[in-house]
Amino acid sequence: MKKIEIKGPYETLERISIFLENNYIKHNVIGDVGSDQAPEEIQESIDWPFL
Repeated sequence: MKKIEIKGPYETLERISIFLENNYIKHNVIGDVGSDQAPEEIQESIDWPFL
């Protein structure tokens, strides 16, 4: 499974998410990962395809 990262304002990400949903493409929308988060929190927010 390929992974594509798209960054942009929330409105743009919402439109892309709706497009993907309408075309039956599995996806996740993950908020920005700030530098104030612990490594464990960052790891939990990643969609690991091989688990």
